[in-house]
Amino acid sequence: MKLRYLHHFFCIFLVPILYLTSCLPEDRPYKLLPTPDVQEARVVMGTNYDKRIYFDLETVSGFTAPTDAYDLAFENTPEGNRILLNGANFMKAFNTQEIEFDKVNFQTLRQTPDSLFCADYPNGFPDSLVLSPTFWRLPKEKFNTVYILDRGRQKFKDETERFYKFQLLSYDKNRYVIKFGKLTETTPTTKVILKDKQTALRYLDLSTAEIVELEPAHKKWDIVFTRYTHVYKDQPLSSAIRYYSVTGGLINNFQGVKAQRLFPKSPEYIPFDSLNIEHTLALPLKDALDTIGFDWKDYDFEKGFITDPKRLYIIKTVEGNYYKLRFLDFLDEKGNKGSPYFEFQQL
Repeated sequence: MKLRYLHHFFCIFLVPILYLTSCLPEDRPYKLLPTPDVQEARVVMGTNYDKRIYFDLETVSGFTAPTDAYDLAFENTPEGNRILLNGANFMKAFNTQEIEFDKVNFQTLRQTPDSLFCADYPNGFPDSLVLSPTFWRLPKEKFNTVYILDRGRQKFKDETERFYKFQLLSYDKNRYVIKFGKLTETTPTTKVILKDKQTALRYLDLSTAEIVELEPAHKKWDIVFTRYTHVYKDQPLSSAIRYYSVTGGLINNFQGVKAQRLFPKSPEYIPFDSLNIEHTLALPLKDALDTIGFDWKDYDFEKGFITDPKRLYIIKTVEGNYYKLRFLDFLDEKGNKGSPYFEFQQL
């Protein structure tokens, strides 16, 4: 059984502003085209950021899905093996380095300091993901150790629901085989997750043991606007602000999307109106998920959210076209947060 949460909105650009509630490929020579007009859009995530919006720059369309409807996301390409925690739920995990599933229980949890539970780094690189042995500086063949998952203290108040154990038994180009269950359960769930290659990721809800459909086809989006967990690397593991819930944009690096940020203090900086394709092609692009990130806005305790339109972003889309983008606001017309408003232009 698949649970479908996906809503699809095709938006035809007939008005100045849109409201949406809703392995990398080889580089090829870029064909210069006539410069299209600047376009504007607003995506509505809700004041609690409970919606994630997948946005496609080419078609100016968006998809919306709930942020908290899953726990784990599995890379859905033949060569991929990344497994991501749901950062929107402030998930963390700890590698027990135990192979025997039954030996991990609440006693293991009680003996583990909170500071040893880690969140994924939002760049999405394999060695930055907690459910990867390389994150714990272990050899890759140690992929089948048992983890304790903290599914998020805000969503799950009951410890028996909040903490699960998880083990990756095997993976190949077609499937993952996993085992999971509550720390109190004696009969775990073993599940095969097939790679259908239709989307960038496949999403699993541990409570129901079901795959949930949360995103459009993998080549139908460039940026997802969502809540996620940022890691302040300069803070110690025990710091209360090392892991921080933020709201921003993540690129579809699963399908080759790349980006670069141009802030006023950078030597390559060029104002938005002057930035053209020649400047763009000379810039090195990055494939970290959080290259756009959350810091296109700041928070002032007196003024609230402040968006800086001088902070620019270059994006190479799934189709291989280049766009420039800048954010103009994080509030809607009534002053409600959670409605990023931005303008973009194909170069």
